[in-house]
Amino acid sequence: MTAPISTPQDAAVSSALARRIAVTVAALALYYIGTLVPLPGIEPAALKSFAASTGGPFSLELISIFALGAGPVLSGLILAEMLQLLVPSKRRRAMGRETSSAFNAGIVVAALAFAVYQSSEMADALERISGFVHEPSSTFRLACFATLTGATALLIVLADMVTRHGLGSGIWLLLVAPALMHAPSTAAAVLDLVRVGRAAPLDLAALIAYPVAATAGLVAFERANPGTATSGAFVWPLVLANAAVAFLLLAAFPFLAPEQMQSAAQALSPGEPLRLVLIALLVPAFAVWRPRSIAGAVPEAARIETPMTLAALLAGIAIAGEVIGDWTGWPSLLDGQTIVILTSIALGILASGVLR
Repeated sequence: MTAPISTPQDAAVSSALARRIAVTVAALALYYIGTLVPLPGIEPAALKSFAASTGGPFSLELISIFALGAGPVLSGLILAEMLQLLVPSKRRRAMGRETSSAFNAGIVVAALAFAVYQSSEMADALERISGFVHEPSSTFRLACFATLTGATALLIVLADMVTRHGLGSGIWLLLVAPALMHAPSTAAAVLDLVRVGRAAPLDLAALIAYPVAATAGLVAFERANPGTATSGAFVWPLVLANAAVAFLLLAAFPFLAPEQMQSAAQALSPGEPLRLVLIALLVPAFAVWRPRSIAGAVPEAARIETPMTLAALLAGIAIAGEVIGDWTGWPSLLDGQTIVILTSIALGILASGVLR
């Protein structure tokens, strides 16, 4: 039996795939290293105390140079997506060669503006913690502001590199990077609970069955509607619904008394009935609205034949994740948005053909 003959074309494909994997791994590694580098001006003793009180080295990412994560970039993308939903002609222009660069530049500017605001708020918050900052001053605030904003700019570059030369969508990959980094330690914690008998068998069954069922549903829909994953139709309804809930909470704060703010935040926290109702309404709304908006702006775009099925699937994934997460006490393992993003990335990689 003769072995298959390797051709120069096969070697070139393998080399290209290796480069894509290397770029993706390098971007994730750089992100991980950045989460271990604290902001300048933090007292070393305060860093040790913070890590000990909040759960170990991974907690340092909350005060690292990548403390803002991909949040500012996602906020810029959400603004752009909402603009295109409300004004479909903007989507057509954004996809044109002449205006796409300007549109993308606007997203970058918006992301950096969000980073500027969030970094200034974070610097003020850190200074209010007694003994946490070595020398509270305008110098510390400027250093914090420059570091966090610069880190956001670096994440934009990394996301673009992964999208162009790596595997999958860079921004979505960096958005779920913290979950990927925490996965080994979280899995170890679950195994410890199993070992000492503190994890109920039904909880473990839910931890396994839910992500498997959610992924299977998304894969089945993609097979029936090729191109759904790469169009963002899986990811955006959940992202926009979560953003809308957060916006409703922020919009309500000016009209609430201080003692009511905590109650409002609790009512809209994951697993709470009011939030579940809003998610049940908003996810299907965006799941149907976005494909129609794209079809109206770009007639040649791939159409989703069963949008209501997609709406029901995504709403079910989001609601089930929050309900089961609240029930088991492991919401981080059952975040529907993270599962949908990871599945979409995998389906997009397979659809691109880079693994063939």
